[in-house]
Amino acid sequence: MDLYLLMEKQVSTVHNLTAAVERQIAALRQDSLNDLNNALEEIGAHGVELARLEDTRLGVQIELEKVLGLPEGAGLKDLLPYAPPDLQGPMTALRDRLKDALRALQEANSIAQAMSACALQLHTTMLRLLTNRGGETYGAGGKIDGGGAAGSLDRSV
Repeated sequence: MDLYLLMEKQVSTVHNLTAAVERQIAALRQDSLNDLNNALEEIGAHGVELARLEDTRLGVQIELEKVLGLPEGAGLKDLLPYAPPDLQGPMTALRDRLKDALRALQEANSIAQAMSACALQLHTTMLRLLTNRGGETYGAGGKIDGGGAAGSLDRSV
């Protein structure tokens, strides 16, 4: 497969993945479990597609390295001088677009990770308050004593 087309597909997939992460962030802000689950399914699907494209791209790049006599692990910048002159500019621009898209994805992922951690901490605290777990102690006879009511809220609430 053509390296340029593969990279175009990668850019598109990274944009789709970033949009799905932004939907995850919106779902976390709205505390919408349904929207969060939908966003996470999308993220998973786009992540699998991106991994598949990256594996294919690396395979194409390895083949080009062999054909061109380049050392193993040569980067795209090492391959560019061997590209047809009319493709060198577009390939460089495409590489830059891919880098920018990945940078935007990384920023969105950082926000989503921080928001997920806060949401988890909040929900864990709420569950602890409602169930009052952790109040158990050892009684005089060596048995575990529940230490009171099962939850912090009165049962009439």
